[in-house]
Amino acid sequence: STLPTGPYLTAILEVLEEPAVPGGAAEAARLRLMALLRSIAGREGKIPLAKLLKGRPGPGALADFAASSFLRHPAQRQEILECLDPLARAARAEALLKRAWRIVDQAAEMN
Repeated sequence: STLPTGPYLTAILEVLEEPAVPGGAAEAARLRLMALLRSIAGREGKIPLAKLLKGRPGPGALADFAASSFLRHPAQRQEILECLDPLARAARAEALLKRAWRIVDQAAEMN
């Protein structure tokens, strides 16, 4: 297929299915990330996460939400979205969020 030419960016996308994750590992990753997001959302004065997250998202979907909602650098968001493995994606999102909030805490302490 060809992409239309014009003033707007276009792309051809391929939907990739996430690999299945063992239940215990997925639940542990989900709970860690949810706890971190609750902490961050509380500090930011945002709406409770339950209103934003409908149902019980898996670790991959939660990592995507975390990246799009709380990471400010596009390269970090893209890094999360490019990772297909949901456990690796959740772990990377958790690490980036912790690092970002540690920097925020340090800046607040200096002021």
